[in-house]
Amino acid sequence: MIRRKLHKWEEKEAQLVFADFVDYSRITVFEEALWTNLFDDISRKCRLISPRNENEHNAIALGFHCYFPVALPSTYVETQSCRVYMSWLIHEIAHVWQFQRMGWKYLYDVLISHLRYGADVYDYGGSHGLRRHRQVGKKLMDYNLEQQATILQDAYLNLISLDYDCIWKEVVSDLE
Repeated sequence: MIRRKLHKWEEKEAQLVFADFVDYSRITVFEEALWTNLFDDISRKCRLISPRNENEHNAIALGFHCYFPVALPSTYVETQSCRVYMSWLIHEIAHVWQFQRMGWKYLYDVLISHLRYGADVYDYGGSHGLRRHRQVGKKLMDYNLEQQATILQDAYLNLISLDYDCIWKEVVSDLE
């Protein structure tokens, strides 16, 4: 298992979403932590959820530690796979941000959300659902913690795209 701090380019990309609301210096990334996939496999069986696809992987954030089951890019290259990787890291950094705000209660809340919502734990309705929910006053904090992380992950992908939608900027402003 490889242990490292965030690369400068990862921190710069994360700041597009989190600005200075995360203490990046405290984040440790662990690569090739195979136990994360094993944990997901067992969890899915216990919750009667279908198995992951062969090329899907599961990362886990515990406090300031982000565990990934695969080796990650060491440099940023303008490719789709690097953008997808970075969005995955954004999702895990969202859990770090939650930990900073809530302490270890975030982990309890995440686990309860997984039990309550099962396979739908990440589903917030996409950009259309987000827009509809914002019209009735729903903010980022009103979603479960996995939905929050997925929303911020999708916000990152949108913020770096050429097809920018202002709804994502509104969501990111909820971090303040």
